[in-house]
Amino acid sequence: MTTDAANPENQYASATTTLDDGTVLEVNVSDTAVTNLLRATATEKFGARSYKVESRVYHVLYPDGWICLLTFYNVNGSGLTATGTSVGGTRGLFLLSINASSKITDKRAEKNGYDINGQGDYTLNYVGTHGIGIYVMYRTLVSTVKLNKLYSASASVTKSFKLYK
Repeated sequence: MTTDAANPENQYASATTTLDDGTVLEVNVSDTAVTNLLRATATEKFGARSYKVESRVYHVLYPDGWICLLTFYNVNGSGLTATGTSVGGTRGLFLLSINASSKITDKRAEKNGYDINGQGDYTLNYVGTHGIGIYVMYRTLVSTVKLNKLYSASASVTKSFKLYK
């Protein structure tokens, strides 16, 4: 992950790959302090944070779309606590509508090796909506923030995600 020169607590990364069905997938991840990847380990100060995963799905025959999952969490002396999720930033270009929802699937990580998870579920409808269209794709993004070690005023965590199709 790359660190923001203006604010060293903010980190981001990007990658592109081609799936077996010909879809080109671009993924951007970022981690920022709320007050102010692929897979990254960092030491985070106690406080509120957000972990954002954005995935651009585009194909030569279909319009582009972005699916986005934000997982909000707190780092404190008890470990990690997931406080919310959002699919804000999810969007499709003309002819593509995206129905999205999110939820916390694992709320607390109080011991080393435990993690918290957020999940976003997406239905991408080309020339249609609500699962009815010329072409429909389903995607699920799962974010994971794992507690590696808890210190007196910070925690070592590993952030990762999985994309399911």
